[in-house]
Formats: sequence, C-alpha cells, structure tokens
Amino acid sequence: MKSHTPECAKIEQFAATLVPVKSYLVCVQDFDTKDYTLQFDGKSVSITQQQFADGMWQETSAQDHRIDVPA
Repeated sequence: MKSHTPECAKIEQFAATLVPVKSYLVCVQDFDTKDYTLQFDGKSVSITQQQFADGMWQETSAQDHRIDVPA
C-alpha cells in the first residue's frame, strides 16, 4: 500500500525548487518498504527511508537521478 505522507510533502517542496513549476510532482511512501517514490516529468526518483532519515536524500536524489540543480 502507498500513501502521501508529511515526509512526501517535504520531498515535493524540495523537488519543486529543482524542476519547473509546470511539472507535475507526486510523492508516495510504500508502507511495506518505508521508501519514497517521487514522480515528475515522466521520471521516477526513489528515496530510501535511510536516505531520508540521514538527511542526505536531497543531495543523493539530485546526483543519482541527474536532476539539474539551479545555480
């Protein structure tokens, strides 16, 4: 089962700073694995619960999934 969580809202807010506002952003958390999936512009970014807990999810997600971070 997947659901939108407060953590997903935080992930969506961060992602909105990386991609154009016109992009559709949605994040859901898988209750079995506790991992998050962010979907936008036909792309899917996976963020593990450990990455989120460690606070490294922003940097890891941007690097691993080639999200262009504005200068």
